Amino acid sequence: MTGLSSAFRSQVASLFAGNLRASLPVVAIGVASSIMFTLIPVFIIEVLGERNLWIGGYFTAVTLTSIPITLLLGRLADRTAHKKMLGLITTAWVTAGCVLFLFIDSIGWLVAVGIAFLSLFEALNAQIFAIGRSSAASEPEEIAVTTSMRTAYALGYVMGPMVGAALTALLGIRPAMVSCAAFFAASALVFCVKTSGPRGTTAAGAGVRSDPLDRRARFALLALCLTLTAPIVRSAFLVVLATSVLGIRLDQVLLILAIAPLAELFLIPICGSLAIRWGPPRIVLAGCAAAVFEMGCLALVTSLWQLALLQLVGAFVVATVISVGMAMVQGMFSGRTAFGTSAFLATRSVSSLLGNLGGGALAGAYGLRWTFAGAAALALIGTGAMVTRVLPPRTRPPDRDGDPSREGGKQHTSG
Repeated sequence: MTGLSSAFRSQVASLFAGNLRASLPVVAIGVASSIMFTLIPVFIIEVLGERNLWIGGYFTAVTLTSIPITLLLGRLADRTAHKKMLGLITTAWVTAGCVLFLFIDSIGWLVAVGIAFLSLFEALNAQIFAIGRSSAASEPEEIAVTTSMRTAYALGYVMGPMVGAALTALLGIRPAMVSCAAFFAASALVFCVKTSGPRGTTAAGAGVRSDPLDRRARFALLALCLTLTAPIVRSAFLVVLATSVLGIRLDQVLLILAIAPLAELFLIPICGSLAIRWGPPRIVLAGCAAAVFEMGCLALVTSLWQLALLQLVGAFVVATVISVGMAMVQGMFSGRTAFGTSAFLATRSVSSLLGNLGGGALAGAYGLRWTFAGAAALALIGTGAMVTRVLPPRTRPPDRDGDPSREGGKQHTSG
């Protein structure tokens, strides 16, 4: 095994360096997104004076509405020649919904605004990622663009709670959310205007390009849907498991929770580089297997140091299944990048409902450990689907020097 050649490493490093610079506005989008999703539960409890139950009710209603909207706007974005204009209109619509937080005084109005305006949030994310990918001129650059944007978004999401805390302390909750909306709109505007359009026909992607009805694409989305319940369950139930079952202090738990987001910033570009070398499906398969291991271990975990180590596994799952998984799904829809991105994000929304509602039901009936065991079982089924239905049946090995711009470095299906 020759490993990764120096020529390959230098070319990939050059690809990622350029795309990370171009993705800087996405950091601000990640910051604004993180602030909004952090402050909405606080807004429900402290400003509206409602019960915790309404937090889940609000997010469930908005998520259910967002799934068909995301798919419809993704299909529309692929059919129109004015993709950037559609992105700007969607940005303005979501921003208007954020501004309305100045006037919301009841939970009914909050749900109505969420359904009418903020349900387009995932559709906007899909368009931004699709616009970025459309600027790529080759398959390796497509993967580099997507994973670079995901790295920038993850960085912004890590920064979001700190920025949100500062804005809330200075301005209060309502003005902080409106300021966040203005920040978000400006960032999306800069990205849509500065990103160049398509630079030609891109190469065939990772041996799995298809139309929206292709069986392999459907099985890929099914595998991702089942496996993505793992990070959802970890986010929703890990703190409760650590504090109420294991008896670990909350400050210690919060400290180790910072490990995964920081590790993701390094792992996402590394996994993107490996996807350029070996193809996204193989990297996603590794992430699916890691999700089975992580959830199985969390069902049996007994100590703080075990939780800390599993944070690194969780970061690898996010870097592979979410970041490289998005690139893989985008590559399955030749000429339909916006729909492919929308399909991935809609699938993640379904995973969110499945993880939160199913995980809560298991926790209530059998205990928290069974929640993680259930997520491990779903991830195992997803791994099986990846192996049997998604991986290319036969591949040609890459050329020896690992040049990502040459034909030999790509995978090809037998059919």
